[in-house]
Amino acid sequence: MTEKLINSKPNGVLALILIELTIVLGIFIFIMGIGSENIFGIIIGPLLIVIAALTHAGLKVVKPQEALVLTLFGNYTGTIKEPGFYFVNPFSVAVNLANHTRLGQSGDVSTKSPFLGAKSSNDNDCLGNP
Repeated sequence: MTEKLINSKPNGVLALILIELTIVLGIFIFIMGIGSENIFGIIIGPLLIVIAALTHAGLKVVKPQEALVLTLFGNYTGTIKEPGFYFVNPFSVAVNLANHTRLGQSGDVSTKSPFLGAKSSNDNDCLGNP
C-alpha cells in the first residue's frame, strides 16, 4: 500500500464558521417555526442542528512533529503531515501513530537537572543514612 499525502489544505476555520452559522440558522428556523406554527420550520431547524453537530467530528488539529492517518470505514484515505487545523470527512477516523507506538511520545525533560530526569543515585534508608 502506498502512502497518500493530503497536500490540499481544507480550511478548518472556514468550516468551523460555517458549522456554527448552520447551528444558529437551525435555531432561528426552529424558533420561527414554533412562532408561526409552521411544521416545516419545526422539522428543518432541529435537523440542521443535528447535521451541524455531526459535522463537528470532521474538524482535526495536527500539531507540529505529528501526523494523522485517516481511514474511512476501514479503508486508508490519506495522511496529513503538516501542522494546522483541517476539515476532513466527518466519518473518517484519524489515528495519531505516535500515541499508538510501544514507546509513545516522551514527556518533557528538564535540562536544568544534571540527571536529565533520572532519579537520584543515592539509596538512603528511612532516616536518611546512606
